[in-house]
Amino acid sequence: MYKLLEEDKKLLEEALAKHGIAAPEKYNFDYADVAQWGNLDRFWVRKLGNGCVFGNFDKETSDYVYLGNEPLNEMSTKVLQEIYAEAIEDVESRLKFEDKKTSEEASSIWKNSSKTDKAHPYLEKNQIKGLGCRQKEDKLVCRLTDRTTNICNLLYIDKDGNKEFLGNKKRGCYFAIGEPQNQKIIVCADFIKGAKIHEKTGEAVAVAFYQENLEPVKEALLSKHPDYDINIASDDSAKEIASGAETSEAIDILNKYNIGICTSSPENSQANCDCNSMTEQVKNEPVKGDVETKTNTTESKQNIPNGYILKDDGLFKIDDEKKNISHKVSGKIEVLAESKDDESNNWCKVVKFEDPDGIFKIVLIPYDQLGPNGKELEENLWSKGLYINKFSELKQYLIDYNTSNRVRGIDKIGWYRNVFVYPDGSVIGISDENIIYYGNNIFKEFHKNGNLEDWRDNIGKYCQGNTRLILAVGAAFAGTLLYITGQENGGFHFVGNSTIGKTTILNVACSVYGDRSFMKTWRATDNGLEGIAATRNDTLLILDELGELGDSGKAGEIAYMLGNGNGKIRSHKDGSAKKSYTWRLLYLSSGEKDLNDCAMESKKIVKAGQEIRLLNIPAQPNEDSFGAFENVHDKKTGKAFSEYLNSAVKEYHGTASREFIKCIVDDGFEKITKEFKAFLGNAEQKYLPNDADNQVKRAFNRFMLIAFAGEYASKKSITGWNEEESLNACVTCFNDWIKERGGVKDQEPKALLEQVRLFFEKNYDSRFNQVYDINYDAIKTYNAVGYAERQADNTYKYYVFSQSFKEICTGFNLDFAKNTLYNAGWIENKEPKQLGERNEYRGKRVYIFTSKVWNDENIE
Repeated sequence: MYKLLEEDKKLLEEALAKHGIAAPEKYNFDYADVAQWGNLDRFWVRKLGNGCVFGNFDKETSDYVYLGNEPLNEMSTKVLQEIYAEAIEDVESRLKFEDKKTSEEASSIWKNSSKTDKAHPYLEKNQIKGLGCRQKEDKLVCRLTDRTTNICNLLYIDKDGNKEFLGNKKRGCYFAIGEPQNQKIIVCADFIKGAKIHEKTGEAVAVAFYQENLEPVKEALLSKHPDYDINIASDDSAKEIASGAETSEAIDILNKYNIGICTSSPENSQANCDCNSMTEQVKNEPVKGDVETKTNTTESKQNIPNGYILKDDGLFKIDDEKKNISHKVSGKIEVLAESKDDESNNWCKVVKFEDPDGIFKIVLIPYDQLGPNGKELEENLWSKGLYINKFSELKQYLIDYNTSNRVRGIDKIGWYRNVFVYPDGSVIGISDENIIYYGNNIFKEFHKNGNLEDWRDNIGKYCQGNTRLILAVGAAFAGTLLYITGQENGGFHFVGNSTIGKTTILNVACSVYGDRSFMKTWRATDNGLEGIAATRNDTLLILDELGELGDSGKAGEIAYMLGNGNGKIRSHKDGSAKKSYTWRLLYLSSGEKDLNDCAMESKKIVKAGQEIRLLNIPAQPNEDSFGAFENVHDKKTGKAFSEYLNSAVKEYHGTASREFIKCIVDDGFEKITKEFKAFLGNAEQKYLPNDADNQVKRAFNRFMLIAFAGEYASKKSITGWNEEESLNACVTCFNDWIKERGGVKDQEPKALLEQVRLFFEKNYDSRFNQVYDINYDAIKTYNAVGYAERQADNTYKYYVFSQSFKEICTGFNLDFAKNTLYNAGWIENKEPKQLGERNEYRGKRVYIFTSKVWNDENIE
C-alpha cells in the first residue's frame, strides 16, 4: 500500500485548500495508487511521479500538484500536463472497471437470493414490509440502481439494522420502493422512513441512504425520467410524512412534495390526491376536524359476498359440496367503493390489490367489463400484477360485492363545481365529495418541473415588453376563467413567415401547464382534434402549424367546432346516441397560412362565424421587431432570445397554472366574476370603437378576458409583469387584429359577396346554359343553375333558378343575402321573377344577376 511522505502531504493539502477540499485524516490507497475519501468517496487522489492528481466527482474539479524541488522548464510542464490528462482518464477507467465488477457480482447475488421472510426481525421491529427486498441467509438484501437500469450495488441490513455495502459505488445509487404513480418519486435518506412514506401515501420512494446522496440520486432519476416530479424530502420532512403527524407543518410538507396522505376532511381536502392515495379516503365517511381518518374495516368484512373468504394471502371460495374446503380464486383484492360521474352514469368498481413486488394498485373497473365476456377485465388485472386462478369466480365476487362507499368519477380535467381536477388526480379546492379522475392518461402533458419562482424569473419576466408572448401566456391563464365568467370559446392564430419565433410563442404558453409535449399540431383529423380538445378542457389548446392540416378545406370547420365546444354526435349500433366530446377552452395556433389561405386552396370561403372563432394576429408586431419579439432583453438577437426561451421551457414549467388556480379558489368565483365585469366595462369605454359591430365586440371580450387574466396573475406575483403590462399588450394585439380584419364594421356582407363571386368564378362556363341570341337554342350544360345571356353591349346577365340561388348563398340567411346583393347592384330583383320569354324556361322563377358581379368595389 502506497503512502505519501509528510512533505508531500503538506504540498498536496495546500493545493486541496485552494479548491476548498478538506484533506483526509488518512490517505488510504486501496488499489492502483488511487485513494478516495469524503462523503460517498467524492474526492480522489493518485500518486503520479513527483506529484499527485486529485479530483472531485461532485464538481468535476481536478488539478495536478507538482511535488518536486527543482523548477520545471516549458518542456517538462508540457509533458506533465499530458501525463496529468492521461492520469484522469486512467483513474476514471479503473473506477469504472471496479464498478462493473461490483455490478456483475451484485446481479449474481440478487438472482440467487430468496424472497424476504415477513417475520424478519428488522421488519417486525420497525413495523414495515419488505417492499422489494430479498434475503440472503439472515440479512435483508436491497438492490441498488443508478441512472442505468442495471444493478450497480447491494446493501445488506442485518437484524439490528446494521448496513453494509457490497462495493464502493454509492454516489447516485438508490433503493427503489414501489413504482412511480403519476410521474412522482420522493427521494429520502432513511430506509425506514422511506418504507413508511410509501405505505402511507402509495408514492414511489428512492432511498439514498446518505443526506449527501440526495441530490446525486435526484440527478440520476431525472436522467432516466426527465418528465417526472422528483422531490427530495429532507430528514425532518421525511419523518413528518412517514409519521403522518397531525400538524399544519405536516400538511405543508405534503403539499410541498405534491403527495397526499388523503382524507376527506375539509382541513386537508386541498391536498393533491391521486388514485393510489385514495384507499383511506374511499373507505371512510368524512370525519370533521380530523387530519387523518381511521380505516374502517368493519364494512368491508360485512360486504364480502357469501361463499368467499378474503385473507392476507388471497381471495378464496368455499366449495359448496365439500363444506369448509376452500380453493384460491386470486390474490387479495378489496372493493373500496363504487364511482359514478356527475350524471350518475359510467359506474365503476374501485378495487385495491398488491402486485408481486408489494406495490399497491388502485384500479377502476367499469361495469361493462363485468359482462358475459370479461376478457378485457381479465387482461387488465393480469397486466397490473393481480394473480388470478379462477377468473369466473373473481368476476362474480366483484359483481356481488356491494358497498355504500361512493366516489365521484371525473372523466375530464377542469372545473367540477368549485374544484379543479388535474389529470394526475390532484384536486385544487374544497369539495364535500371524494373525487377520482378516470379520464385519458395525459398527466405527462401536465408535468411540472422547478417551482413558481423559477418559472417567473426565467420565463415570466422575459415576456415583458413582448405583446405576443404576453397574449399567449395570458390566454393560458384565461382558459380557466371561461367557466367562471361565462365567456365563449375562441382562438388566436399567429400568422407569419417561418423562423420568426411563432413556435417559441406557443412553447412559452405551454410552460404555464407543462413542457413542449403540451403542444399538439394541426396534423390530425377533425375527429382526432375533438378528442384532443376534450383533454384541454378549462385550460388551453395549442396547435402548431396550420399548414400541416391534411385537408386545408376543413380548417374553417375545425375552427368553428373548437369554438362551439362540441364534437360530432355519433350513434351506437342500436341507433342510440353516444356521448360526444365537450370542452371549454381557448386555443392558440400558428402558421404561415391563415384560414383564408386554406380556404383559397380548397376553393372555399371562410364564413364570418368561423373567422371570429380564430382571430388572426400578425406574429411579427412591426418591421423593427426581432421577429416575433419587440424586446429581447439581454439576448441581443431574436434568435438568441428564442433559443433561450425554448431552453428555459424545458427546465421550468407546469407551476404557474396551479398557483393561478389556487388563487382563484382562495378568492372565490363571485369575487372573480365581479372584478372581471368591472374590468371589462372600463376597457370598453377606453378601447372599444363606438362603431364596432357585434363580431368585433365578441373578439374584444376575448382579448379583455386575457388581459384580465394576465393582470390578475401579476397582482398575485405569478408573472413578474408590471401593472397594466397585460392590458396594454392585449389592446395592441386587438388593434393589430382590427387592421388585419379590415376595420370594425360588419364583415358578413363582404363574406357573402366573396362567396358569390367565387361561385361565379368556378362555374360561369360550366353550370350556366349559354344563350348568345334569343332566336337560337341555349347551349345546355350538366347540372345547370340557370342560364347566361349575352347582351347587346357584350356584357352578360345571369338568370339563376330560385333553388340554385339558395345553393350559391349557402350558410347565409336568405333575406340577408337578397338585401346585400340587391344593395350592391348584383341582382335586379329581391324576389324571384317568373320567366315567359323562352319556351324552354317558361314558368321558371329566377334571380337576375347583373355584370356587376365581376366588380371589386363592393368587396374591397
